[in-house]
Amino acid sequence: MVRVFPAVPSKWQNVEYRDLRCEGAHLVSAKRVDGKTQSFELTAVKAGDILIKTDIVGAVGKKMEVVAKDGVFTTYRVNMRKRGDAPDEGRLTWAWGG
Repeated sequence: MVRVFPAVPSKWQNVEYRDLRCEGAHLVSAKRVDGKTQSFELTAVKAGDILIKTDIVGAVGKKMEVVAKDGVFTTYRVNMRKRGDAPDEGRLTWAWGG
């Protein structure tokens, strides 16, 4: 499961990272502003289902299935193709919409 900002201290209100390796060797980038996740991007290195846990709602460009809710966090399942199968394939981008 990919967790966006899994253990960020509450003092870290503004933080971001780019292209960190996560479970499955995928790449993830994310940005947090004023204590809320504003955006994240996942690049799949291999094809298949990926579980993503985040406090963001409203996916862009991919069909998402909600598999669990835990307070402000929701876990989604998305089936991804690996990066490079087609232009922009294997990339999932989310931005805060609420």
